Amino acid sequence: MGFHKRWITEDLLIGHYQEYGIDGVTGLWSADAIITGDDLSHDVSDILCSEFVANDEKLELASLMVAMASALKRIQG
Repeated sequence: MGFHKRWITEDLLIGHYQEYGIDGVTGLWSADAIITGDDLSHDVSDILCSEFVANDEKLELASLMVAMASALKRIQG
């Protein structure tokens, strides 16, 4: 039995969001350990793992954050 860890970055989040939507983003959290590599991935992780936010609000907030980061990245080139 192995230990599955996943490194999550802004680019990975944006790519999964564009390809699979919010379900693709949340699917990244199926590993045994999550290692975030930047502010966006850290903030999204905090939201998705929060016990104080309702599940539908988690999805809405995470979706909004990744969509905004994606749009900003396109604008900046």
